[in-house]
Amino acid sequence: MEGWPLRLKTMQSQAYLYKWSGPNGWSMEYETFASNANEQERLSVTAQDAGEYKVQLINNEGCIAYEGSTLIDVTPAPQAPCILSANSSTSSVAGVGDYDFTSRSFVGSGNFYTVAAAEGTAPGTPYMRFAFAGATPPLPGVYTVAPTTFGLEPGTVGLYIETITYQFYAWPDQKVYVTKVNGKLSVSFCSLTFGNPLNPSKPITISANVTEP
Repeated sequence: MEGWPLRLKTMQSQAYLYKWSGPNGWSMEYETFASNANEQERLSVTAQDAGEYKVQLINNEGCIAYEGSTLIDVTPAPQAPCILSANSSTSSVAGVGDYDFTSRSFVGSGNFYTVAAAEGTAPGTPYMRFAFAGATPPLPGVYTVAPTTFGLEPGTVGLYIETITYQFYAWPDQKVYVTKVNGKLSVSFCSLTFGNPLNPSKPITISANVTEP
């Protein structure tokens, strides 16, 4: 999938030098022994990286002792099923969830990777917060809203809006979409239902996009 790492691995031997090649002009050729030459990683693939990857094992006479290849298909990351303006949100209730996100942070720490967005940095400014499991950036794909922002499982996301006096939590089992836009993480959702502590019988419907600065 676009934005995911690609890991290639073949047999390891000190008797050979390794020569790798692939689409989009990619190649790695070792002139001396390296313990990790039998493994290669491309950190964030794009559609241009799809195609045939080859490896040759060269013996001490300069001849190809072994060679192999594999075909890699790179599929597009799923997109949010609605049209969203970058770094903004819309809401069915004025004043809760309808923002232009001028302040955005994408930070991994401890057990969480957090995306937070607000209309500024003044104290008390409401913000939207996404929490993903693990301290590394989430890979592109579809994530399911968890019932809590603690003890998150892989593939889930905690999501809520924080104001001075209230927290508005997204209902669980809804979908959040993570993609990459020009190499930057982008998190989106469409018409998600949020609990409304001001009027519990009338939940709030919100759509949003937050893209890494």
